[in-house]
Amino acid sequence: VRKTQLVDLVLAGRARADFTPPAPEPGLQVLGAVSEEKLAPLYSGALACVYPSLYEGFGLPVLEAMQCGALVITSRDPAIMEVTGGAAVHVEATDTCALVEALRSAASFRALREKAIERASDFSWRHTAERTREVYDQARRVFQK
Repeated sequence: VRKTQLVDLVLAGRARADFTPPAPEPGLQVLGAVSEEKLAPLYSGALACVYPSLYEGFGLPVLEAMQCGALVITSRDPAIMEVTGGAAVHVEATDTCALVEALRSAASFRALREKAIERASDFSWRHTAERTREVYDQARRVFQK
C-alpha cells in the first residue's frame, strides 16, 4: 500500500499445517483461527478482505465479508465470481502485483462496498427459504397437472 498510508496487515483464519508465521513486526498481526463473534468486527473495520483462493468452491468468508461491507479482493475462480456477482475485485490468485495494486486502490471502491452488501443479502437465510419455497411450489404445480 502507499508508503504514506498506515494500515495494518491482519492475517486471520486457520492456517495450513505447512504455514510458518512471519516474524513479529509493527503493522502485522497474525491472529490464527478467529471465533465467529470476532469475525464481523474484523470484516467491518477492514480496508479490504483479501481472499486469493485457489481451491475454494463457494467462498463463505467472501460472503461474510461482503455482508459486513468490506471490499473483497479475491480470485477469478468461477464459483467465487458467481457468489460475488460483480461486487468484488477479482485478480489472478497467484498474481502478487495485481493483489498489491488492488490493495492500493481499495479506498476508492466505496460504490463496490455498497453493492457487496446488497449482493450478500441475496444469500440470507430468509431469501434462501423464500427461493426454496418457490421451487417446491413450482414443482407441486407441475406434478398436479
